[in-house]
Amino acid sequence: MFVTSDVFDLKKITERIYSHFPWRENLLGGIAVHGPKWPGYQAMAAFLFECARECDLLDKMYYASYALPGEHRSREFKSTSFQRLIDGKFVKAREAKSVLFRGDQPAIGTLYNTIFFGGNGGRTYSLGPERGLLDQYGANFIFPLTSDQSELGSRLLRLAAKMIGADYGYYFIRDDLCSPIHYSNGVLPGVYYPTMLDYEHDEVMAWRNFVGTHRMWSPGQPSFRDLFQVNLISERHTREPIGSLGYLTEWIAAKPGRGQLQDVGAGRLLWSLTDAEMYDIRPLLDEAGLLMSCRDRVYRDLPYASHRIAQPASTPPPRSVH
Repeated sequence: MFVTSDVFDLKKITERIYSHFPWRENLLGGIAVHGPKWPGYQAMAAFLFECARECDLLDKMYYASYALPGEHRSREFKSTSFQRLIDGKFVKAREAKSVLFRGDQPAIGTLYNTIFFGGNGGRTYSLGPERGLLDQYGANFIFPLTSDQSELGSRLLRLAAKMIGADYGYYFIRDDLCSPIHYSNGVLPGVYYPTMLDYEHDEVMAWRNFVGTHRMWSPGQPSFRDLFQVNLISERHTREPIGSLGYLTEWIAAKPGRGQLQDVGAGRLLWSLTDAEMYDIRPLLDEAGLLMSCRDRVYRDLPYASHRIAQPASTPPPRSVH
């Protein structure tokens, strides 16, 4: 199981800076997706609602809002009225640039004795010289889990492709203390710890800056944020050769150990990998220039990973690279 926050020794960090609570692992799964054309607030709201239903969280969703261009504060409304938003019955929401649907539940060993989940989706705000809203968008949905639920992540990615036309996305797992919602939105973690912030800064900010430009959907070689257990890819990633690897789908199919591809329709594929496969091929993808980030990671299913991760991660024993 690939947990992005395992590079941090969270027990040691909390003992040093949050001594008032005993940290206990609370893992959340999540998907983050991107697309070149904003599907509209109703489609986005319907997608978030179906994600909550798929994760059996509808009865725990307590907060909903939408945001309009030019306004700094979102407009809150009762989460029980979310279906009315989907049906277009909120007249003032017709120009909405983003939608949010959130919930929480008690959790022992967290900073606030609570874990937060749910998702949001909205048009991308340009970080380039033009400034302002782009037609492209990003969305995410976070859910609590107790084990690797990559199949659930796969189902949510399929929903994203079908309901909002997502062209790229990934399923990830992260501890609550490391702010999964912030990670998927391209924001640094909510925990202030110098080593942690230094480590995350380059990865998180490079991706945020990349997403906030036209480059994500411009011609030429595509970029992944990183390689994850499940990746949603599209013709955007398969029609151009990837550095020395050639065409991605051909390269994946050429040898065993490069993951499995599943066609989900409309030119989109789910690329699923085991820990061992990610460990072996991730450096090759990075060398070919496909990955925006290739920081140290821990793969729990491999022999070197301890039951309780204590980081910074040491260099694992050598493995064959094919």
